[in-house]
Amino acid sequence: MWNAPTESFLPVLDREPAFRKYQVTSASDDDMPYLVVHFTPAHIMDHPTYRNWMDRFS
Repeated sequence: MWNAPTESFLPVLDREPAFRKYQVTSASDDDMPYLVVHFTPAHIMDHPTYRNWMDRFS
């Protein structure tokens, strides 16, 4: 679980290596998530950095 309650957390989240295994660049389709749940404020969800980060899971 990762918490990004404010925009100041987004650069760290965007670079977090723990997520790379589960993003579209993963070595195996078995590592791709079937479901990602977001519990974050709307202004974070709509932020371009967060949107870019989310897009890497699809």
